Amino acid sequence: MAEREEDIRQVTPALVAGAAAGLTDRSEVELARGLRGSLYTFGNAGTASTVMLTRVRSSVAFMPALACRDRATIPGRPAELPAERWVEITLESAGFNARYLLLALEGQDPVLTRELFSPSLIAWLEREPPRGFSFELNEGFLAVILPRHLDRKERDRLVELASEVSTRIDAEIAEEGEASLDVFEEPQEIRGIERALVDIGFDDPPESVQAALSRAKARAGAKPATLVNGLWWGAISAAVAGGAALLVAGPIAATAAAALVGLPALYLGWLVGRAKYRWGRISVDRAGLEGWTRGYATSRGLSLEDRWRFHGEHKNLPLPGFADHVLSGRMPGGDVVGHLLFLGDAAELRATGQEMAYTAARPLASTAILVTAGNDIPGNASGVELPQEYRLEITGRHALVWRPVTGNMLRTSEGTDRFCERAGAVLASLPGFARRS
Repeated sequence: MAEREEDIRQVTPALVAGAAAGLTDRSEVELARGLRGSLYTFGNAGTASTVMLTRVRSSVAFMPALACRDRATIPGRPAELPAERWVEITLESAGFNARYLLLALEGQDPVLTRELFSPSLIAWLEREPPRGFSFELNEGFLAVILPRHLDRKERDRLVELASEVSTRIDAEIAEEGEASLDVFEEPQEIRGIERALVDIGFDDPPESVQAALSRAKARAGAKPATLVNGLWWGAISAAVAGGAALLVAGPIAATAAAALVGLPALYLGWLVGRAKYRWGRISVDRAGLEGWTRGYATSRGLSLEDRWRFHGEHKNLPLPGFADHVLSGRMPGGDVVGHLLFLGDAAELRATGQEMAYTAARPLASTAILVTAGNDIPGNASGVELPQEYRLEITGRHALVWRPVTGNMLRTSEGTDRFCERAGAVLASLPGFARRS
């Protein structure tokens, strides 16, 4: 069909591989329980695959990423983000372990994963799905895969398999109560962020992520490893250029060529080394984003909350992405008390192992304010006047005002303050706003 590779949201590794092989067909289908999804056919001959993609939104906090791969047809591990690691989980079934490679993110609760893979699910996976069956879960997206093109009967069967897997994941998560909200731990990443920020020295809150990034790059540029990287590239380039000129035009020309080529190469090598510098697993870009976020929270009197616990507490709330940061307290510029959310909508990053993405095709992030009332909020969003590009979602006791933004790396303190003021005005216009806290 005419759909282009860039039109496919590559939200799991199977879709990344499929898009590279080329899309041959796509259709929308309905699963059990009213779930809808997309059925993709990719590639030909040795690259062929069929992928059923649907959503299990409640899984985001409990199982942010999971891969169950048929060892014979999808060898190897998925790509990894710099700050994340996939770990293999071995179950008490020789048959399952021989057929499937089960992977989860480091920090994800292994007990919950083992509860999902109950004896009944293990027996079903060993017995029911055809050879080559695999599935991947990433930020609420569920992809169920077979490594070939399918006829109509086989496609119907793949839809049934996807429905079965999504039902089991939903059922397991539905059993998780208040005591199970802290199911994802990232202390090593948090410690790494804190060490990086102390080393960079954010003495005053930066006014934008880009300003914080400039500060992080300046600190990275002064590191010995970065300076050595520049010197190495400069020396190699100077030697190559000078050697070639010496053979052709003599020592004077060789010296000039070495200087003309070596000095720019030294500078470029330093720039590359500065941009790629890491404090452990924490990149320069991540340090800049975290530096601005923490500075903004402190300067506005907001508290930084555990994002995983937030998603666990609001697992059925229709959020426009995953919260990279959750700030709580009284919002700037008004009387609203709630949660300020910096949300990312780029599951493609984990699927491809890339920490940053740039595209003009769609917004990759959003900013939101969530308030919770003591009772259900009367009315709906239809009669509320909204600023341009602002959205309002009312779900029971929750009111969510949000606005898409190009990306998290373009956030500014001034722009965030302006959003809070406008979103606060929207919330203040809702019936019964005084009952909110």
